[in-house]
Amino acid sequence: MIAYTEKTTEELIELLVAEEDRVTLEHIQELVKREDAVEPLRGWMRDENRWRETRDGEWWALYHAFTILSLTKRIDLLPDLLQGFIYANEEDFDWLMEVSAAALAQCGEAALNPLIEFIRSHRPRDENDWKTPFLRSYASIALARIALENPDLESKVADFFCSCYSDLQETDGYFLGSISGHALMLDKERVLEPMRAAFERGAVDETIAGDFEETLDWFDPEEQRGDSEYYVDLLTFYQPDEIANRQERWKKEKEEEERRARQQEANSLFQQAKAPALVIPQGYFRSNEGNLLRDPKIGRNDPCPCLSGKKYKKCCGK
Repeated sequence: MIAYTEKTTEELIELLVAEEDRVTLEHIQELVKREDAVEPLRGWMRDENRWRETRDGEWWALYHAFTILSLTKRIDLLPDLLQGFIYANEEDFDWLMEVSAAALAQCGEAALNPLIEFIRSHRPRDENDWKTPFLRSYASIALARIALENPDLESKVADFFCSCYSDLQETDGYFLGSISGHALMLDKERVLEPMRAAFERGAVDETIAGDFEETLDWFDPEEQRGDSEYYVDLLTFYQPDEIANRQERWKKEKEEEERRARQQEANSLFQQAKAPALVIPQGYFRSNEGNLLRDPKIGRNDPCPCLSGKKYKKCCGK
C-alpha cells in the first residue's frame, strides 16, 4: 500500500505515468488536494506535443490529469480542460471523451456560459470535419447535466438549445440531432416548433433518432431525465473492481494477440514447407533476405554458371 500523503507532489505526478490505468482513488484524491499539482497538470492539457506524441502510460496520465483538474472545481481551469478536451477528441481518446461531460460539468453554473460559447465558436470547418460534431455533442451533455443539477438553470439551457434549432447558420446536423433528447427533456413545449422547423429544412441528422415524429417518440422527456449519460461518475474508473477488470481485459487481449501471432507463424512455416525447394545455380548464393545473388568471384569472361556454355558477360551477366 502506497502512503500517498508521505510522497511529494512531484513523486505523485510521476506515479500517474508509472501506474498507468492502475492509479488508485486515494492517489487521485491526494493530488486534488495539492495546490502545487495544478500548474504542471494544466501544462499537460495545453502541451500539444504531449497529446500528439505520448506513448503507453502517458496516455493514462493525461486522463488522470484531466480528472484531477476538473475535481478541483476551479472555473479558472476550465479553458485548460477545454483545450485538453479538444486534443483528446482529435486523438480519438475515447476513454477520456466518455467522461468529458462529467468533468466539464464539475464547475456547475459557472461553466454554463463558457460551455455555450465553446459550442457556438466550435463549428465543423467543412463537410469532411466529422470530429468537431462529437466535441460539441459531449459539451452539450455537460450543459444538460448542469441544468439537471441546478433546476433553476433548466430554462436558460433550454433557451440555448432552442436557439441552435432556430439558427439558420447552424448546419451541424449531428449536433442538432444529438441535442434532441436534452432539449425535449428540459422544455418540450418550447422546443417543439424550432425543432420541427430545423427538421423541415433538413438541418438535423435523422440517423440519430429518425425524423421529427420518430424523434418525439424516441425521447420521452421524463424518461430522459434518468439517462445514464447525465450521471457518469468520474471516480468509477478508480474503483478497485474497475482496475481489476481492466487488467484482466488487457491480459486476455495480450493472450489473444500472442495466439494470433503464433498462428500466423505456423501458417507461414506451413506455406514454406509446401513450396518447392529452391535450386541454387552454381556460382550464385542466397542472401539473408532470400534473394539469389551472383558470387562476386565469377568474372565477366568466366563460363556462365547457368551451364549455357557461353561466357558470363554474354549470358546471365548481360
